[in-house]
Amino acid sequence: MESSYMETVGIISTVRAPYSQLKAFVNFHHNIGIDHIVLFFDDPEDEAFSKFCDVPGVIAVRCDEAYWNDNAMERPGFIEERQKVNVNNGVEYLAAKQCTWSVHIDCDELINPLKPLKSLLAASQSDVVRFAIFEAVAEKEEYESLYTPNLFRKQSRKKIVRFARKTGFFSAFFDGEFFRGHTVSKSAIRIKPEFKHQYGIHGLDKSVKASKVNTDAIQLLHFDCVSFDAWKTKWDRRLDGTGVAAGMRPNRRKQMQYYQTAKSEGEASLKELFNRLHNIRRIERPFLYLFNMIKRVRLQSDLFEDAKE
Repeated sequence: MESSYMETVGIISTVRAPYSQLKAFVNFHHNIGIDHIVLFFDDPEDEAFSKFCDVPGVIAVRCDEAYWNDNAMERPGFIEERQKVNVNNGVEYLAAKQCTWSVHIDCDELINPLKPLKSLLAASQSDVVRFAIFEAVAEKEEYESLYTPNLFRKQSRKKIVRFARKTGFFSAFFDGEFFRGHTVSKSAIRIKPEFKHQYGIHGLDKSVKASKVNTDAIQLLHFDCVSFDAWKTKWDRRLDGTGVAAGMRPNRRKQMQYYQTAKSEGEASLKELFNRLHNIRRIERPFLYLFNMIKRVRLQSDLFEDAKE
């Protein structure tokens, strides 16, 4: 997509998802102004890989044995370790395309700028621009598309969250927390030689000195486990070794324990737990709206269609 701004933006993502989801993910981001998208296919046998090899604006990378040998290592066992390697390799690809910004996100996340993305980044004097994080609420068990839900949990002031939690009325909390997925958002990071090999999953390595700013003008929409089947797939991958995570916080580990127990009890227990974790009772929603803890975000459907020349 052509732009009058000097900024050139690329996305990096380690993916393992159906082709239809990846196509929607790519189309959406091209349509909001992303120039290049680097997809690292975590499953080297993924049939979707070949479908993206010749897509303009997409760099498809198969994470096979040869790829890891080129990185002088065996395939890391933890997904976070693989992502860290991939994001730094991805920045090299983007730098070769003369990109000025990189964004590392998962394919269950969308960047939703409230103004043209490049104009927002061009106006920033910082090296790191962190987005406001929103987490989708599952109002039913299945959706036509992962990106269909439009009710989101949002981060609010800590004193408001504490007050809401202490009322004892809200089942929207689990083990004292409002969000189910990650609570730290993702960022746009300038591509600079001094940051080489210092890019991480959510930002730059902590040891790196860089100017940072938070913005509400760019939203990160996280569609974490918004369908019953996607929820089961995610936790099954955590348990069977294909998506083992090393950095789960205590709340996430407890969710996994609850999942294991419910799975042993059968489908009815699983559905009850899914709705307990990822839906919000209608009776509670007016209060959460009042506290500015939930919000509707409706995306234009044509943003998921093939980008127009």
